Amino acid sequence: IVNSQVSGSNCPNSHCHPGSEDPSPKVFPISEANITQWKTEVEANTLASPVCGLTWGPGKLTGDVLLNNNCTVIVRTPIWITGTLDLNNTNIMRLSPEYGTTSGVIIVDGVTNINNNNKFEGTGEVGSILLLLSTYDSRSNSIAAIDVNNTGNSGVLYANNGIIEPGNSNSF
Repeated sequence: IVNSQVSGSNCPNSHCHPGSEDPSPKVFPISEANITQWKTEVEANTLASPVCGLTWGPGKLTGDVLLNNNCTVIVRTPIWITGTLDLNNTNIMRLSPEYGTTSGVIIVDGVTNINNNNKFEGTGEVGSILLLLSTYDSRSNSIAAIDVNNTGNSGVLYANNGIIEPGNSNSF
């Protein structure tokens, strides 16, 4: 980060003070215990790949998920994908209306690749979200846990140990 005003009170943060200590780490709002609990809830319920227009979940899908184009999937959660999640273009993952004002989660252990115009939506009720949570660890190889292309994607993304590449012209 480059700050053109590096003098006295014009310097708003520690970037003006090379060699200073880093701030202490913050606790993430979703704990490993939360993630383990969600995975445990669905461990015994095996899922096949989602089918456009149908309700999918809750459960565990061992392997990869690919949604081609123009697919809407109604989601009951939690859903745990042990492999990768690839969304081509113009797909919608929408939380089932039965969840009302509550929210849901899709957990992906592998990398997630999101092309254009994909949406992760809650039920439509105020306060409801569908969270895409990645457990992929980018720290050792710098590969993005969630890689989003440009244009028209929206949703709530979370990767406490991973890199999120948000692309351009998206709403998160």
